[in-house]
Amino acid sequence: MPHAADDIASDIIAKWAAAFSRLDADALSSLYSKHALFFGSNPKLYRGRDGVAAYFKGLPRWRTSTVQFSDVVFEQVGPDLVSPARRRLRLIKVR
Repeated sequence: MPHAADDIASDIIAKWAAAFSRLDADALSSLYSKHALFFGSNPKLYRGRDGVAAYFKGLPRWRTSTVQFSDVVFEQVGPDLVSPARRRLRLIKVR
């Protein structure tokens, strides 16, 4: 993957992690496509940014949380499209 794409992907991951730690549904949903199809921790399919925001707004609130991504590998699948090929998400310190 080109270096610029790696920087962009790292920036998006950092923004996602920061927004998740605050459970900022609007900030999280802004990182998804307006045509997103999203499955979270329940069996419901959420559609679009509004659906993603609804999912995150429905999560229980906790006092502290941290999210950590590891083993993230991205592949360039088109001239202007980068996709995660593999990722592991670990939630730590959720109370």
